[in-house]
Amino acid sequence: MVRTVKGDWLGALRVAAWPLALLFVAACALGIWSNQDIDDLDIGWGTRMRVALAALLQGVGGGFGVSSDGTSDLGGAAVVGEAEVSGLPLLATAVWIGALVLAARSERRRLPRPTLSAGCEAALRIGAVCGLGGLALGLYASPSYEGLELDSAPGLTLLFSFLLSTFVAALVLTRGETDAWLAGRPASGLRTAAGALRTAALALVSVVALASVVACVVLLAAEEEISAGEVGSLLALLPNVGALALAFAWGAPLDVKWNISDWDAGHESAGYGELAEAAGGWAVVGTLAGGLACALLLGVLVARRSTSRAEQLWAAGFFVLGVLLLAAVAGAGFEARSHEASNSLEDPGYSTGPGLTGESFTSSAEVAAGSAELLLFALLWSFGGALLVPLLRAQFGKGGPGRTGLGPDNGQGAYVRPGYGQPYSPGYGPQGYGQPGYPGGHPGQGQPTAPGHGQPGYGQPGYGQPGYGQPGYPGQGQPPYGQSAPGQAGHEQAGQGKVGQSQAGQGQSQAGQGQGPGAPGAEAPGPHPPHPTGGGGTAPQP
Repeated sequence: MVRTVKGDWLGALRVAAWPLALLFVAACALGIWSNQDIDDLDIGWGTRMRVALAALLQGVGGGFGVSSDGTSDLGGAAVVGEAEVSGLPLLATAVWIGALVLAARSERRRLPRPTLSAGCEAALRIGAVCGLGGLALGLYASPSYEGLELDSAPGLTLLFSFLLSTFVAALVLTRGETDAWLAGRPASGLRTAAGALRTAALALVSVVALASVVACVVLLAAEEEISAGEVGSLLALLPNVGALALAFAWGAPLDVKWNISDWDAGHESAGYGELAEAAGGWAVVGTLAGGLACALLLGVLVARRSTSRAEQLWAAGFFVLGVLLLAAVAGAGFEARSHEASNSLEDPGYSTGPGLTGESFTSSAEVAAGSAELLLFALLWSFGGALLVPLLRAQFGKGGPGRTGLGPDNGQGAYVRPGYGQPYSPGYGPQGYGQPGYPGGHPGQGQPTAPGHGQPGYGQPGYGQPGYGQPGYPGQGQPPYGQSAPGQAGHEQAGQGKVGQSQAGQGQSQAGQGQGPGAPGAEAPGPHPPHPTGGGGTAPQP
């Protein structure tokens, strides 16, 4: 803790400035937008910008609530109450995490000692600065307008921005040390779980991005007339729309619930049947095709990045948990509680006075994906894609279960096949039989092989006789070095003399006839070893 407090706070400020500045700049850009209704209310750019900032801070744990003190005119009546919008703009969360990752990676190169403890200490400092910055932005994003006051929950912004920033910064700053620690434990379950978690995170981002793009195109094409404000709102909530579209494509219905002071309450569920009635059967086919594409994308990523079947199953399980979490936070809700502060302003003769209790009014609404159906269908689609794609890749020679997807030999060619390019058998040398090895050549390629298994090549000790200091091979009938077999000493000397005479005669014959080494019947140049049996003649050519 002492090292954390006395550490490099300037570096933490450099990292934390990225997400904080991006959110503030985005709020300033969103505050520029306006329409005729907002202009009639005379709401300036500063107020609009602070409202947009409060909405963006929801992505890092903030709130968005509006309260009235009874002095404002809402629909011709003065009311006292509060309303709260629940939801998580995932685009703001993605911007915060992305900026933090880029800044933390840049800061990791500046750490004096990139150890595990130094990375965790730097992550705590970054989280603290991000939390304090989120608190400052939350306090600023609380405008008021004619009796209405916006509450962005600065305390929640402080807490969740600190936790999120510390976690993300710790993952980035300790990545190298964590990988080194896991590399020393190749058979550990933690290494498998870490690889599966990274694969699931990448697959989740890729699948949701694909679903978001497809959903955006479909929604824009379905609308005949759409305003710029609606397009901007769709783009701002695009990851939320993509998560709900993925759940819908996989079979989970979209549930809509509402309750307006017990006057009107209901529940509607939209699934494949409602889609077929509204847009026809081909719309259902297209939705199923989109769900299949997402499942195949998951399977391809799992097959290429996983090294074992267990890691594939873990990755599919983590992906299901991620889909459930995203679908839960992608929905939106609204809740309002109020009571009448006075009678209608059209009858000013009677009033209970501001702040006095009149008729109460409550309302709520919620849009979300069916959690039970999503759990079932996410398991089927995710594990189906994660198990089917590796089998298909193995069927077509692209890698199978337990491989990285680089091919049946794990991307290393034929050298990993048993018996090919492996260490030489006892007695073999690295050179070919009858000639030296080729420079830079691979063992076993472009070189003649030895005459037989268990015998050394030409020029190596032991060809046709025991090697120096090596015992003879059992069963070959060869005595140890320094000893000759009975009755063979004279024959060996005579045989060697005949070999020398034969080589001399062959050289003269080649010189007289002009035949090269490659002519028919010509012997290869250079000395020839005695015959393996110890008698006259030479060894056969390779």
